[in-house]
Amino acid sequence: MTQEQVDDLDRQEELARRRDAVDFARVNCELEGLTMSEEHRALFDSYARGEISLEDLGKQVDEIYGI
Repeated sequence: MTQEQVDDLDRQEELARRRDAVDFARVNCELEGLTMSEEHRALFDSYARGEISLEDLGKQVDEIYGI
């Protein structure tokens, strides 16, 4: 296996972990009777796709709430 293939596999695994975390968060919200806003959903989707870091996600959520 080439280094490129290993890197790609690592990235795919990271994206799968992110998708699982986002799915868990959504289900947890729904179980508690809450609904994620479209703005939040878009941010979480960006995180799941690897477009932003967890730190960036937190900062942007804080900005929404004025924290």
